[in-house]
Amino acid sequence: MENKDSREISVPTVTTWLITLLISAIPVINLIMLFVWSFSKSTDPGRRNWAKAMLILLALFLILGVVTLSIFGTVIYSFLNSGPDFVENPVY
Repeated sequence: MENKDSREISVPTVTTWLITLLISAIPVINLIMLFVWSFSKSTDPGRRNWAKAMLILLALFLILGVVTLSIFGTVIYSFLNSGPDFVENPVY
C-alpha cells in the first residue's frame, strides 16, 4: 500500500535541532526566527509546526502574565491604600 503523497519528507538531524534550540534561546532573535520559521514555505514541516506551537505558547504565557500581574498589582495597591498612614501618624 503506497502513500498517495509521494513527496519525500526530510527528517531533521540532532545538530539541526540543537541549532534551532540555540537560536530560540536568544532573546530578540528568537521572535524573529519563530515568525520566519512559522510562515516560510521553505522550512521543513516539523520545524514550521514547532515554531507555530512556540508562538502560540508565547502568546498564551504573555496573556497569563499580564492577567496575573494586573490581579496582584490591584491587590497590592489596595493593601497599600487601606493600611495605616505612618507618615502623618508615626508609631514609635
